[in-house]
Parts: sequence; structure tokens; C-alpha cells
Amino acid sequence: MQILQLLRRALLRATLTIVLLSGGLLLGSLLLGGCAAPPRHSLFSGDSTTQNAAASADSAASSQSPGAGAAMKPHSTDEGSGDASGQDVLAAARSYLGIPYRYGGESRDGVDCSGLVLRVYASCGVSLPRSCAAQYTRGVVVKRNELAPGDLMFFGEKGSLPSHVGIYEGNGHFIHASTGHRAVRRDSLDLRWFDEHYRGARRILPAP
Repeated sequence: MQILQLLRRALLRATLTIVLLSGGLLLGSLLLGGCAAPPRHSLFSGDSTTQNAAASADSAASSQSPGAGAAMKPHSTDEGSGDASGQDVLAAARSYLGIPYRYGGESRDGVDCSGLVLRVYASCGVSLPRSCAAQYTRGVVVKRNELAPGDLMFFGEKGSLPSHVGIYEGNGHFIHASTGHRAVRRDSLDLRWFDEHYRGARRILPAP
């Protein structure tokens, strides 16, 4: 009888350990707050013209990026102040073009959408939160027709917090870590998914 009670206690302890470990893993995933970005099939749900435009953007990204290993000169600034500019942010973002997408990543071995933003702004001396939703609370609101290079653009479902973020480049294009293409790339805001799921923009640095 005593042995049976000991076995029951051991089984109870093992069950509690498994539950606690599972809860910790779930909490870690939520805190990472990476991209719940557009699924692969929805990125280009338009016609072949839209898909060809995306392919052209990829080609342009390959030819214009300054190289994945390009180092950025750090700036000694806090959020929204100092000598960092939108062009500095843009140069840093372009240096990540072609870097693999990796959920929870924030290095040149792989990044997710908010990890890319985190590292790009950090290279310019600006500290931002890790998650996309938290980044959405920073800076000042920018109208879509007033976007400037370096502004953050947010996407997501209506009625929900943004689940994807990119860095505006100019001429209707932005740089982001794409889950569908599994890499950091340049895309057009006019592509259907991004146009329909655009949720707003924030300017972290002073207006140019």
C-alpha cells in the first residue's frame, strides 16, 4: 500500500513537471512576438501580373543591396532623437536583403519581421521592443501618403493587433522578413495582401 502511494506521488510530480515545461515553452513563443505574417498562399493571391511584379522586386533587391555582411556605423542615440536618420535605417535594412527568415531570429543567421526591425534600429542606436505589437506603440502615427524612408509599416487582420511589420523604403516599396519567401526581401505596398491588411505606420525618428 505504501509503495502504491509513493508511485502515485511520483506520477503526480512528473505530470506537474510536464505541464510547467509546456507552459514555459508557450509563454516563450508569445514573448518572442515574431511574425504571424501572411501565409505562403496568401502573399500573392492576385493574378500573374502581381506575381511577376514580386519577382521583379526580388531581382531588384539582389542587384541593389549592399551585401549581407555590410557593417553599419552605430549611433549614440535614444529612440526618436540624435543624429540617426531614416536613410541610415534604410541602409541598414538593405544590408539584410537575402538573409533567411527564421521565427524568433534576430541576427544575420536569420530574422523574423520584428527581429529585423529590432536589429536594424539597434544598429542605428535606437532601442525598440522585441514584438511587432509592442513596436506598433512606439513613435508617432504617419499617414499612408506621408510615408518616408525608415518608417515602420504594420499589417494584420482587422480588429486585431498588427502581426507583421516592415520598413518603408520609398516609392511604395518596403523591406521585410517574409514568411512566404523565407527571406528578407523588398515588396510593393500595392500587392493585394499588403494593401488589404495595411494597418498603419509609425515614425520612430524625427521627420526628415
